Amino acid sequence: MKSSETDSMEMETARRSLEDKIAQLNATIDEVRQQLGNVNSNSGQAVNERPLTKDA
Repeated sequence: MKSSETDSMEMETARRSLEDKIAQLNATIDEVRQQLGNVNSNSGQAVNERPLTKDA
């Protein structure tokens, strides 16, 4: 195999590896965003559901 062919195959392998890692990161970001959304919406409900008192 020529050096340029080897280099090309290595570049392709590196590109695919990076694409896989980016996809994993994006999935993790989406999961965390969803979890934070759930936490924020639950916090908002808890605040809204608290009874108002004259002392507060």
